[in-house]
Amino acid sequence: EKFDDLARWGDRTILIAPETDGILETGRRRLDELGAVTPMSSAAAIALCADKLACARVLESQGIPTIRT
Repeated sequence: EKFDDLARWGDRTILIAPETDGILETGRRRLDELGAVTPMSSAAAIALCADKLACARVLESQGIPTIRT
């Protein structure tokens, strides 16, 4: 409840949370639901970056050099 109140109150919201167990992605999705303005990456981008193998595959498919995975 406090999270929701603060997200609605501020001019901009930046969420700092671990990627573990999707906490950051879930929080970002909640900001979207609340209509909070945030400069953060999208929830989809956060989910992709949290999955290091999937992220590496996307980068490789775009010709972006990555470490061998």
